[in-house]
Amino acid sequence: MNVVSNNRIIIDAVAFFQYIGILSVVYFKYAFHMLSIGIEHGTHVGIWATNVPDWLTFLYAAAKIGAVAVTVNTNYKQNELEFLVENADIHTMCITEGVFDGSYIDMMYTMLPELKESQRGYLKSQRFPRLKNVVYIGQEKYRGMYNTPELLLLGENIE
Repeated sequence: MNVVSNNRIIIDAVAFFQYIGILSVVYFKYAFHMLSIGIEHGTHVGIWATNVPDWLTFLYAAAKIGAVAVTVNTNYKQNELEFLVENADIHTMCITEGVFDGSYIDMMYTMLPELKESQRGYLKSQRFPRLKNVVYIGQEKYRGMYNTPELLLLGENIE
């Protein structure tokens, strides 16, 4: 079987399972990184992201440690997001930039004005007391949020 799509090639079943094995290692590593910021079995992790590869990475890493993945509709507006976070017991929210008509980052700062003043991992919100972390899925840095490279570095300290 030869399949070519977007410069990725799956040659046969053996190569496919080697690829799946590599992904499994990546998910396992991300699971350790998530443990480093207090996510554990039963913790609710919001994933509010457009179609980026790390959407799946965070989803499967959460599953590896038994966390509850709460996928967030990419079309949510401010009031819908706030209702979800308030009622879904979300501990950590993983976000991307957003969609053309709404910035997820701006919406998080609107919902959590204290986020801009908080040290990463130490968010204290009276309205959303269970929410402790916001992770930006990507390289960019935003006040009060971990980004993916920072999360990966934190996880290196777990034995």
